[in-house]
Amino acid sequence: MFALSLLLFTSCFESTEPDESTTLIVQTNPSNASVYIDGAYTGYLTPVTITDILPGDHHVRIYKDGYNEIVQYITIIENETYTISKDLSAPVPPYPVFTFYEPANDQHFLDNVISVDGFIELDNGQPFSGISAILSINGIDSEIEVDTDGNFYVTISIGAGENNLFMRANSANGDTGVSDIITVYGDFIAPEIEVVLWWNTPTSDIDLHAWNPDGDHCYFGNEVIPDGFLDIDDTEGFGPETFAVQTANAGDYVIQVNCYSLDSDTHADASIQVFFDGILQDAYGPHHFIVADYMGEDPEAWWEVCTISIEDGRCVISNDKPTQVVQDKIRLDKVNLPRK
Repeated sequence: MFALSLLLFTSCFESTEPDESTTLIVQTNPSNASVYIDGAYTGYLTPVTITDILPGDHHVRIYKDGYNEIVQYITIIENETYTISKDLSAPVPPYPVFTFYEPANDQHFLDNVISVDGFIELDNGQPFSGISAILSINGIDSEIEVDTDGNFYVTISIGAGENNLFMRANSANGDTGVSDIITVYGDFIAPEIEVVLWWNTPTSDIDLHAWNPDGDHCYFGNEVIPDGFLDIDDTEGFGPETFAVQTANAGDYVIQVNCYSLDSDTHADASIQVFFDGILQDAYGPHHFIVADYMGEDPEAWWEVCTISIEDGRCVISNDKPTQVVQDKIRLDKVNLPRK
């Protein structure tokens, strides 16, 4: 992953065309708080009116540095307006504090896959009672699981060069603790193509699939192809999974996502980032999965994200179809996927 500023997703949920009259208003005092819906950053700061949110159950997070993070579960009803209006307050003790076993600050890595390991407790020494925390990697937030003893462990993908990590979590009283920033370095060359997938539910297994211009299929059952590789197969949420191509060939790389299993979750909302030469090119999602199919045969369990076209060292991202030969190969590859 690489540093970026505001990230505006193409829609709140791409799987269904939203009703423009379905509206969510979020306002805070003070203003300029970041708004997250179902685990994904919307790109908006308060006050904001969001008209592209689908009816149904959602969870909203509102965060401004130096203030308590607000978490609210809402039910959006079609053709109605829902308003969230909050006065933000500063954290007061006891609030969560963080101890990291790994990585160490200023640590250098030769590989992009690293572990983040440590524990959370309250600043008065009492146990942390939460079940999750937020891990921010270069400005992108992901929810991670915390066990009953306050321990956390997650495998992540970092980018070439400087990467900044920190965590935050709420106490039972809603007071937000924020860790120190840990800076780590990827001592490797950024791949020409990097596609990063993450999602927001803890037991779901969402899989990244990529096809190169020759139709070679990179996924959990074939993690290395001639020009690319999948770094992690995260089977228990929340990602990230990363497909990388160190030196891209001319032609089309097709990116799709499969909902392999929801397990005990009722849904999963997945998001994608596409980088070229270490620079963010585009972001997609969240895509709302409510159907899982480990065999890959149900089209409702697939998200056709984009086509990355490489020509004369340039990158163009579109929804164009690849060659017919590659399309036929994709259709064959997407049925009867192997069991994990």
